[in-house]
Amino acid sequence: MVRRVSRGMFWAAIVSVISAGGEDATAAPYYTATYLGNGSDVTVQQYPTRMAYNNATGDAYSFDSGTRSFDLQDAASLDLPKVTAWRGAGDPNPPTYQMEGRLINDATGMVVGRVANGGSRGMPWSSVNFGYTTPDANGKYTEFHKLVTEANEVTNSFLNPADQLLLQTNLIYAGYTRELLLFDLKTGTRTDVRDLVDPELWGRYDRFGVDGFSARGDILLVATPRRDYTDPDSPREEFYILTPPGLEPMTPVPEPSLLWLAAGAVGLGVRAHWRKSRDRGAA
Repeated sequence: MVRRVSRGMFWAAIVSVISAGGEDATAAPYYTATYLGNGSDVTVQQYPTRMAYNNATGDAYSFDSGTRSFDLQDAASLDLPKVTAWRGAGDPNPPTYQMEGRLINDATGMVVGRVANGGSRGMPWSSVNFGYTTPDANGKYTEFHKLVTEANEVTNSFLNPADQLLLQTNLIYAGYTRELLLFDLKTGTRTDVRDLVDPELWGRYDRFGVDGFSARGDILLVATPRRDYTDPDSPREEFYILTPPGLEPMTPVPEPSLLWLAAGAVGLGVRAHWRKSRDRGAA
């Protein structure tokens, strides 16, 4: 079934899903796939808030994940776990490395990041493990939990308030094959995003990526059709919003440029009112 959404320029394909988590896969409806637009029309804005909007229609969608980047203040105040990089029982001087944070959920204390794994002693941070850590009952970070090994290059990562982590990785030793993974860090489950999408939709495209993750779990999917790269008229990438089962598809918000215009109009109104008040006082 296909239905019209937003201002009538977008189409939502309602699909049914199998969600596989970790070793214990459980059946669930497919995520709802809402077509957002093609690469010629869609722009993804990262700052100050992550937004995806269609330049042709003006429709915009917020992909504020609800968490934030791990910053220098966090690094100074939080003692993240250290990992000893053993190379076997005969390793005389195994180095110890401290985890580097990338994302943090202030509500739960969850920190996502990476740590050198000792694969390269000369360039230690060229070989890393990607994972997470949570504070114990005393608020201390003592254990690093590995999610992805050095065989994967993490190119995009998003964390939401429910401690769901969305990763895009390149499998370095498999011809840089791209892998899209959704982790529930509270339950320890791992799901291939491919299993969340109707196979009919997945089969239409050659390559996929993720470029956003909302606080409630919507995924901004970038789908690249099979194309002839020597032909400038060959189809470009297309964007979909994947919405978890049980939730209504996302609704548009004002385009960022309109928000700035509105803010500017309010600012001009306040300034004009202040000037009039000042002039009256002077009279």
